[in-house]
Amino acid sequence: MHIDYIARKVTLTDQVRQFTEKKVAKVEKYFQDILDIRVEISQERHRYVADISIKGKDFDIKSTSDSKDMT
Repeated sequence: MHIDYIARKVTLTDQVRQFTEKKVAKVEKYFQDILDIRVEISQERHRYVADISIKGKDFDIKSTSDSKDMT
C-alpha cells in the first residue's frame, strides 16, 4: 500500500504523516484490497481541510474533514 501526500499552502510535518498512517491502519482492518491512498491537506483562510481518497479493488471511498488545527 502506498500513500500519496499532497500539501497545498501548508507544510507537512512528520507528526502529521504519522497521525495519518495511524488512522489509515485502522481502515486496513476492514478493507484488505486497498490499492492506492491519496491524502490532500490544504489551508483555507483560518482552517485546515483534509481530503482522503482510498481506491480498492472493488470500491472507492472519499472523505473530507476540516478543523482549526492540523490534528
